[in-house]
Amino acid sequence: MIVACVRSGTKYGTEYVYRLRAMVERHLKIPHWFVCLTDSPEDMPDVMTVDIKRFGLPGWFAKMALFDAPWRQGQRVLYFDLDTVICDDLAPLAALEVEFGVCANFTKAKGYRTPCKYGSCVMTIGPGALPDVWPQFIDDPERWIAAAGGYGDQWIIEKLVPGATLLQDALPDGFFLGYRDLTSLKPPGCSLVIFAGSHKPHNCNEQWIAGEWTL
Repeated sequence: MIVACVRSGTKYGTEYVYRLRAMVERHLKIPHWFVCLTDSPEDMPDVMTVDIKRFGLPGWFAKMALFDAPWRQGQRVLYFDLDTVICDDLAPLAALEVEFGVCANFTKAKGYRTPCKYGSCVMTIGPGALPDVWPQFIDDPERWIAAAGGYGDQWIIEKLVPGATLLQDALPDGFFLGYRDLTSLKPPGCSLVIFAGSHKPHNCNEQWIAGEWTL
């Protein structure tokens, strides 16, 4: 199994990669490789990386490289956004044997208007799954990116893979927690905290988040 993240550009410092790797090591007890897809592998010489600079994909659209088959080497991939906080056992997610699983959109769930049913903050891609997604995208990435606009990569993913398993439906209640629902104590059963926008682990005031987001 591969656990992957994507760091493109300078929005996130390397500390986000190192802290995510540390949380994965604490909470995933099965054999795995931690891999960062990045346009600046030289920034992280002690991290296993895949250089995606040649694709020239800006910002969150760099996540589309997750669907490029060769780097996955036929392994299942668990993907986490860099600003995810992992605070408990990942076994239920790792054990899901689905072709493709993606979060239901947290913003849409809160009643905000968005055309995206998917939230690409956490994904699981099965071994050898979805071989047609990357070729369809990379054939004309500018067209896809222009069409998606501010809705990002998750809009493209939803168009190319419309029948995904929604992870909140497949995992125990409370496994995910959106930052809007943070409380002063970690809720029972919570394994993943999802941040978005300007709300990030480094500026979160909840002490239990600070305790988890460590090396």
